[in-house]
Amino acid sequence: MVNANSEVIVIGAGISGLLAARVLANSCETVTIIERDRLSQSGQVRPGVPQGSHIHGLLARGHEAIEDLVPGFAEDLLADGAASVEFLSETRISYQGYTLLQSPADISMAFASRPFIESRIARKVLALPNVRLLDGHTVQALTATPHGDRITGVQLATPDGERVKRPATLVVAALGKAGQALSWLDRLGYPRPKESRMRIDVGYASRHYQLPADVLGKDRFFFDGPHADRPCGLMIGVQENGTWIVTACGYGAHAPHRTGHSFHEVVARLAPAGVAERLAASPALDDIHTFGFPASTRRHYERISRMPEGLIAFGDAVCSYNPIYGIGMTSAALQAKALASTLEAGGRRLPQRFYRRAAPNITLLWTLSSTMDHLISEVPGRRPLHVQLVAPFLKRLLATAEYDPEMARTVARVVTFAAPLPGLLHPRLLVRVLHNRHDARENPVVGVRDD
Repeated sequence: MVNANSEVIVIGAGISGLLAARVLANSCETVTIIERDRLSQSGQVRPGVPQGSHIHGLLARGHEAIEDLVPGFAEDLLADGAASVEFLSETRISYQGYTLLQSPADISMAFASRPFIESRIARKVLALPNVRLLDGHTVQALTATPHGDRITGVQLATPDGERVKRPATLVVAALGKAGQALSWLDRLGYPRPKESRMRIDVGYASRHYQLPADVLGKDRFFFDGPHADRPCGLMIGVQENGTWIVTACGYGAHAPHRTGHSFHEVVARLAPAGVAERLAASPALDDIHTFGFPASTRRHYERISRMPEGLIAFGDAVCSYNPIYGIGMTSAALQAKALASTLEAGGRRLPQRFYRRAAPNITLLWTLSSTMDHLISEVPGRRPLHVQLVAPFLKRLLATAEYDPEMARTVARVVTFAAPLPGLLHPRLLVRVLHNRHDARENPVVGVRDD
């Protein structure tokens, strides 16, 4: 049980670990964050966050949740140079080959690099009097009671190679999608959670540029996502202090880091008119960085009936999603909110109660991302029945959003999680979709595959 005298260890100083530490600091005497990487104030991409070189934006709900957890974060982020972008009115967004009609939607998003966002959260969390950081330290194992029914702390290696033990009443493993907590459960004789795994084999290539503010005209973010007829996409977005990032993405053999589909070829093919030429004439601020993401994975910890007290898997260790949809930071923030409400409710069996409380939001995010991925023909596997049923409706809905401002705003609010998914099924909007006669294209609905 966590109480005011508890000493808690959070493994991992990424966004998930920092937000977990922020929540636990309200309930515990001491929170120690243990991070393998050496952290600095330079804001550079670090080895433990390989996706840190690619485009990042805080979705509306995630931005709001982080501000609730870390008051003043949003103001500091913008004051330090992050870009505030009005989603839909300052963005050009295309899903499945359909471009949302631009109109005011009252949705603000913050765009900045991953190190920039992470460092602003870290600055506030590490300023708390009962939060400390041990960077350059590696957790090697958990320590537990003789019967393994309760975690008692960790064994770690210091930067000098010394092995030491640190006691804790709770250990939160925010170690990313690799899920090291699984092997720890194995050693203690506990069952692993069942996994939902969706192979997607998506790849990215990104580069930063110094570009004029009007490179996209009045727009500040461009997204032309992959779809059934074209399994590659392009994102161009403003970052902190007026820099810009260009990220090309693709599935399978269409990934931009693969032979024959280079970063430059994707940019030339998909960039708005004149933009590729401006990019070619503009100074790049770094080399092209690539990143591969083989599969989305959800671990159903909420279904485990037997687990040790004192260990919580957190963030991507519970569920990791296709990065195209920008869900990861929002998922971490919503899990942190679930942890906060679980702690406030009190009681025993904290891990089980947390997993159950976090599960509904994880299910929503997983459903949205996996459904969109199933619409891509290069994604292997049999399409679930709900995907086959929803695909024609989704196509018609997005076609309606090309000319209908209310439908475009509703889609924008759903994809940024500013509004719940059922908002797309409001009777008034269903009537608009059913009466849509504006779409003359006949893009085939993705079929069933048994790869």
